[in-house]
Amino acid sequence: MAKQYSARYDVIFQQSICTEENLDILKWFLEHLLKKEIKSLKVLTPILPINNRHERNKTVDILLETETERINVEVNNIYYKSLFIRNFAYLGASYNAAAPKNKDYTLMPAFIQINLSWNLPAIYKDDPLLVFQVKEDIHNSCFVENLKILVYNMDYYKRMYYNKNEVTDKYLLMLDLTGNELKKICKGDAIMEKFQKNVDRLNADADVVHFLSAEEEEEILKNTFKSEGFNEGFNDGFNDGKAEGQKERNIQIAKNLLEEGVDEAIIMTATGLTKEEMINLKNK
Repeated sequence: MAKQYSARYDVIFQQSICTEENLDILKWFLEHLLKKEIKSLKVLTPILPINNRHERNKTVDILLETETERINVEVNNIYYKSLFIRNFAYLGASYNAAAPKNKDYTLMPAFIQINLSWNLPAIYKDDPLLVFQVKEDIHNSCFVENLKILVYNMDYYKRMYYNKNEVTDKYLLMLDLTGNELKKICKGDAIMEKFQKNVDRLNADADVVHFLSAEEEEEILKNTFKSEGFNEGFNDGFNDGKAEGQKERNIQIAKNLLEEGVDEAIIMTATGLTKEEMINLKNK
C-alpha cells in the first residue's frame, strides 16, 4: 500500500485547508483552536498550487487576517533548536509591517502565532499546549500585550488517541491521520468530511506524492538531529555529533536542506558550516 501523507506536512495542510475554496475549513479550524467566533477571514499569503519541488519555499508561512487579529500559522513537522527563532523572526517582521503609518500604536491588531509542532523536546511531553508571551518576572506583567505565541504539542493528541482510545480535539487529531482512521473520526461532520476528501485527493495526486517523499522528510529530520548532537525527544540513539566523518555528513545535510529551500542562516546553525563553505557548496 502506498504511503499516505497527513496534514502534518505543510503542503497537505495548506492545500487541504488554506486555499480559497477551503476557507470554510480554515475558519472552522481556527474557531475551534482559539475557542471563539471569527466573523471575517482573509489569507494574506495566498497558497499557490504545487507544480514542482521548487514551489516549496512559497508555501511555508501562512498569514491570516480576521476582524481584530493577524494570525500566523506554522506547521512544524520537524523540530530543531533554531526552529522557534526562525518562526519568531517571521512573526517579528509581520508585526513590524503592520505598524500604523501614523505611528498610533494603539491601532495595532493583535498578533497570534500558532505553531502546530511535532517532535518537541521531551520536557514538553505531557503539555498539550504551550503559551508564550513577552513578560517580566517580578509582577508577571506583559511587555507587549497584543503578541502571543501558541505551541500545540501534536504528538500529545495522537498519543492520547492511541494509548487511551480517546478521540478528543478532533480538529487537531485529524491533522495526524490518513485513510480509514481519518475517515472514521471525520464521519458525520460536513466540514471534517470535506477535509478528509481533500487529503485523499491530494494523496492520489502524483505531483504531490512525488513532492512529499517520506524517505526525504525522515532523512532530513535524522540528519539535522545528527548535526546538532541533539537527541532529546528523539529515540534513534544519535551520538553527540563528534563521530568520525561528521564534517562530511554536515556537508550532505546542508546540501539536502538547500535543495529543500531552507534559509542559509538556519542551515549554518544546524550544520556548523561557515559562510565560505556554504558559498562553495552552492557553486558546486
